[in-house]
Amino acid sequence: MSRQYDLVLLGATGFTGKLTAEYIHTHFPSSLKWAIAGRSESKLKAVNKDLEALDETRKLPDIEIALLGKDELINVSNRARVLINTVGPYHKFSTPVVEACAETGTHYLDVTGEAPWTGDMVASYHETAQRSGAIMIPQCGIESTPADILTYVLACSLRKRTQKAVREVMISLTRMSSTPSGGTIASAMGVFKNYSAAGLQKASAPQAQFPAGVELPPSPPSAAGLLRRLTGLRVVPDLGLVSLPMLNAVDIPIVQRTWALLEHTQQAEAYGPNFRFSNGINAGGYVGGLVKNVNAVVGRLLLSLPPIRWLIKRFLVQPGNGPSKEVEANGKIEMKGVAVVDADSGGRYVGAFRWRGGMYALTAVTVAEAAATLLYAEDGTIAKRLGGGMCTPATLSDGYVQRLQDAGVKLDVSYQED
Repeated sequence: MSRQYDLVLLGATGFTGKLTAEYIHTHFPSSLKWAIAGRSESKLKAVNKDLEALDETRKLPDIEIALLGKDELINVSNRARVLINTVGPYHKFSTPVVEACAETGTHYLDVTGEAPWTGDMVASYHETAQRSGAIMIPQCGIESTPADILTYVLACSLRKRTQKAVREVMISLTRMSSTPSGGTIASAMGVFKNYSAAGLQKASAPQAQFPAGVELPPSPPSAAGLLRRLTGLRVVPDLGLVSLPMLNAVDIPIVQRTWALLEHTQQAEAYGPNFRFSNGINAGGYVGGLVKNVNAVVGRLLLSLPPIRWLIKRFLVQPGNGPSKEVEANGKIEMKGVAVVDADSGGRYVGAFRWRGGMYALTAVTVAEAAATLLYAEDGTIAKRLGGGMCTPATLSDGYVQRLQDAGVKLDVSYQED
């Protein structure tokens, strides 16, 4: 694919967009042909001024004005091999971006956490993207790269070691010391404003993003005790006490779509026919876990109320702002997981995904390194084998995993006997 730009970053003036631009400017090859795009020329010039201050020896990206209309977006996407989109709220602004990339065969990446919108994009543009050859990966930031990649590494490691199918991967978020940006808050409020409670529940279901013709494997008989049914708390070997996944339920349909894509097309990396993914948050103890679950339920109820959303919009951080560089630098993120075989015995793999820094710095790394994988190692990806379409972070395969590790992500997995 020969085009004017290797990469276009759309939304470079927002908080996450700026961090992504900084990472690309300081870490990608100097031969990269790229541009930053947005609606305000003056703000884009300010971004370039900041990039020049970081490293004045490197060529600055070109500036492209894109007003988010279809003609402008077709013009921009048609001149790029890969487009990173950080323009949110995604349900409000970014559907035309997805449409343009799907039609022009431009590889597409975003960092949304808006699962209902992602599901809509999968349903609407998967076939169009496959016809054009575009590899399109939504939720390639903090949501849902860590969960999808840790699951991929655990499941593939277990299959390789035991030659048995994987029955389940369970992941627990054990640490997240970071502060949400104004854009994240705006996106969350927009989701609750535009989607019903039933719609949100449907969008976070495991089968929400399955390809046509793929069904969810039958659930195993429930072994949940009375306490788990009443409190939502679960004791998981190697992970401890885990609470409800309400705060990270958006990962579930992405990880299960990875399984569906691999299983349905009989890829060598397929996890197994009965695979299930589940996740939650480290509870710390029964009382603390119950408090977390109650807070999550109350928080969702409050966000569904228009007056509460108005108060948040009026008094909290506005889009474009976020945590300071000091806060981001001192953040820590950790997920732990366990993969078990689909058999009565056979061992298990336990592992962790760790990052020293905030969630926005991590998002900049995950989406930028995904772009690098598509630019420099596309032929080695599962996504390429699948023929493109709406894919997932894990379909960028082992090359992406290695790039993340080289960028500072710690991925540690080990085999445990039963």
